[in-house]
Amino acid sequence: MTSTQIERARRRRSDAVEVVRERGASALKHVSGAIDATLARVREASRTVQTVPDSTLRWLAASSIGLGAGLFLARAPRVVVAAGVAPALVAAAAIVARQDPIATEAPAG
Repeated sequence: MTSTQIERARRRRSDAVEVVRERGASALKHVSGAIDATLARVREASRTVQTVPDSTLRWLAASSIGLGAGLFLARAPRVVVAAGVAPALVAAAAIVARQDPIATEAPAG
C-alpha cells in the first residue's frame, strides 16, 4: 500500500467513526423518548385494569391460563404460549396490587 492509500483509509475510518457517533447520539434520544412514552402507557393501562372488578379479572386469568395450556398442548411456539398466558399475569398483578391491607391483617385477640 502506498502512503496515499493509507491516508485515504484513515480518513474513511475517521469519517465512519464520526457518522456512527452522530447516529448513535440521535438513536439514544429516540430510545429515551420511546421509553418515556412506554412507561406512560403502562401506567395508564395499570390504572385502567385497576377499575375492572375482581370477578372479571379472575375470569380473564382463568381463560388466559386455559388458552395457554391449550397452546402448550398443541405444541405452539413458546412465545405464542407466553402471549396466551400474559393476560393472566396482568390480571393477577392487578388483584394483588389492590388487596386491602385490613383484609390481610391477623384478627386481634
